[in-house]
Amino acid sequence: MFSRRLTLPAVLFLLAAPVLAGVNQWTPLGPYGPSGAIPVRAVAVSPAAIFAATGENLFRSTDAGGHWDLVLSGAPNEVVAVAVASSDSSAVYAGGSGTFFRSDDGGATWLAIPIPGVVLRNLAVDPQSPSTLWAATEDGGVASDAIWKSTDRGGTWQVVLAALYGPVIAVDPIDGQTAFVGTQNGGLKRTRDGGAHWTDLEGGLGGNFGIAINPGNTSRIFTVWDPTVCGICTIPGELRKSEDGGDTWTHVDTPGDFVWSVVVAPDSVVFISTSSGVYVSRNGGLTWSALDNTSDLAGGKLALDAQNPSRLFSAGFAGGVFVLDVEPGGPCASPGRILCLQSGRFLVTVGWQASPLGPTFSALAVPVSREAGYFWFFAPDNVEVMVKVLDGSSVNGHFWVFYGALSNVQYIVQVTDTLTGATKTYENPVGTLASFADTSAFPAAAGSSAAPAATRTVPSLARLAVPSWTSLGPEPTQA
Repeated sequence: MFSRRLTLPAVLFLLAAPVLAGVNQWTPLGPYGPSGAIPVRAVAVSPAAIFAATGENLFRSTDAGGHWDLVLSGAPNEVVAVAVASSDSSAVYAGGSGTFFRSDDGGATWLAIPIPGVVLRNLAVDPQSPSTLWAATEDGGVASDAIWKSTDRGGTWQVVLAALYGPVIAVDPIDGQTAFVGTQNGGLKRTRDGGAHWTDLEGGLGGNFGIAINPGNTSRIFTVWDPTVCGICTIPGELRKSEDGGDTWTHVDTPGDFVWSVVVAPDSVVFISTSSGVYVSRNGGLTWSALDNTSDLAGGKLALDAQNPSRLFSAGFAGGVFVLDVEPGGPCASPGRILCLQSGRFLVTVGWQASPLGPTFSALAVPVSREAGYFWFFAPDNVEVMVKVLDGSSVNGHFWVFYGALSNVQYIVQVTDTLTGATKTYENPVGTLASFADTSAFPAAAGSSAAPAATRTVPSLARLAVPSWTSLGPEPTQA
């Protein structure tokens, strides 16, 4: 293939000073143009640099977003994908319409390799071999896209999976022979021999918006599906999870109406970008808490800093790259409908129904102290349910859960131990005005083998994750 070496003038997009990431707060990094922050299509992070693909160009920052260099111009073609080899950060790859780009010096200089007639939408690098990479390509036709593979840093390519539509690819972070492909026309596929053979996976849907493999447990995989092209989808922007390497899949309840992107840290912490912002889960998607959603990050692609997995990056369509340092500890935060007790270890929600036939609404939470808070249904000044979690470890080695009822409507109190993922649900039937105490709700020591105490549960709702209450509207008014 013909190739050409690219050299660009040193063009700097300056900020006043190096930028520090905020703890649980998104910080804009740029790059900036004459009209402000430039929309970013993809972001990748190496130990020495941040890369931002903007569609027309590729920018690099070597000082944590303090300033940006224009290192690659795709004109007249696009630059929409960028990837860094985890085993050799000097190997950086980018792609767009009709051209593959390679850098062997960390993004300072680039080699352009024309690939006429295709668009490289998604790139993945073998975790052990920086010379081996995969590309999900499009050529503008239905069922004519493909997965390409190169073993010589993009010098030559071969098609390993064809007749696709809108594919994305993810490579196992431990085993480079294992890869997953999500498509809009063929569901989810897996290879365990480097692309020589592929297996169709039932129940994973397509995952064509994103596939994320847990680096700390590669049997756990998440896929995100684009509902606009899914004729069988019943849940918009659905997130699915496999715990057995892709053989079986289950739905994951998430906040927001649409999941756009998912990434997983080595410590199994999961991050998702949704239509209502960015959320984090520390228990495999059982419960979620909102990160700072004051910035316009809906729909942004996410990326993690491999050297610091608690540092999260988002590619903002509305403008630039954002960075956030995730506060360590429990995942619980109280963003309106979630009550966090005992320093965030316990996450409490209440779902209520004005009629036994539904729909179910999510109650609003108000914290009162470290141990207690209340929920309201109809109006902020009308308290309906008080909940408290006490540390009874000095008495019986457990945390105790109490709730006090000021309402006789039907509701369910759900309490989750964010350290273990254990959840208890307590039902108040319609017409009942009652309180409840569970003095053996959760073992005080995470991982304790103490037998769980019996609780009043509702089987059909006992597995609902937070926040999982769906309002069908309109909201009822108080009689």
